[in-house]
Parts: sequence; C-alpha cells; structure tokens
Amino acid sequence: VSDLPANREWITAGKNGLIVENYELEPALNQLNSISLEAAAKQNLEIIENRATKAANRAKFYAIYDRLIR
Repeated sequence: VSDLPANREWITAGKNGLIVENYELEPALNQLNSISLEAAAKQNLEIIENRATKAANRAKFYAIYDRLIR
C-alpha cells in the first residue's frame, strides 16, 4: 500500500503487508518476498475480525452508547 497514515493503521510493514515509501520495484519486491504469507494472512484476518466486521463495529457502537447513557 502507499505510505499514508490510514494505511499504517492496518499494515505493519514487513509483518502483514508492505508499505511503499518510494516507487522502486526491486526493493519493494525484496521486502514483499521476506513476508510470510501464512502469518500475514492470519494477522490480516484477525485485524478484519476485530476491527472491520459488522459485529466488531456493532460492539464498539454499543460500548460508546453504554458509556453515554451511564
């Protein structure tokens, strides 16, 4: 992904993806090849389940709502 603050909320460079700071192909491919695809996929699924599903966002909404009414 491109090097934007929003992308850094989801991607840890070298762990679950690649943040491209410049547009040189060879260094980016070398970094990408060093990432374990299985570990990255597992971490990305956990991130999605915890932060991007309807259930996760519903729980966050209910927590905010509960704090406001108490």
